[in-house]
Amino acid sequence: MNDDTIPKEYPILVSTMDYPISISWKVRDLHLQAVLKIGEKAFSLQSEDSVSLLQPNTKIMLRFGSESSEFLPKEFSLYQNYPNPFNPSTSINFDLPEDAFVTLKIYNIMGQVIAVLVDQKMYKAGRYSEIFNTSSLSSGVYFYRLDARGVVDDHEGMSRFQSVKKMCVVR
Repeated sequence: MNDDTIPKEYPILVSTMDYPISISWKVRDLHLQAVLKIGEKAFSLQSEDSVSLLQPNTKIMLRFGSESSEFLPKEFSLYQNYPNPFNPSTSINFDLPEDAFVTLKIYNIMGQVIAVLVDQKMYKAGRYSEIFNTSSLSSGVYFYRLDARGVVDDHEGMSRFQSVKKMCVVR
């Protein structure tokens, strides 16, 4: 094994009193195998994206190398938003075990779409976080739905994942 394939980890220290904070990246080398691990979640560093860090004292590691994929999720998941109930914004996290086209929409209790956070955007396998800002919404119960359609067509067809969760806005 040459030195380029040995995984390398680097701790990232954050020093601020203002949370949440946003960590952004812009990767120009699309062959780079890198993962940002925040607590127990891992985010594949592909192209350009960002993630929100909601609380202090969270361990952050940057890992480069061919074995970075061991941190990637094994199955599709949509997590409960945090915080919930919330005002004015919340974080919606989801996992993709493979590259997928993603749609993330917010619905009112009548089933009407009130916001589209992601619309058929291509994501690499990894863990992701989207922030939903409710500055224009009244207090109440809302729903968010994740639709993910894999891009690899194998003998069983393309992967498809759908999940809905409930959230509460409190003013």
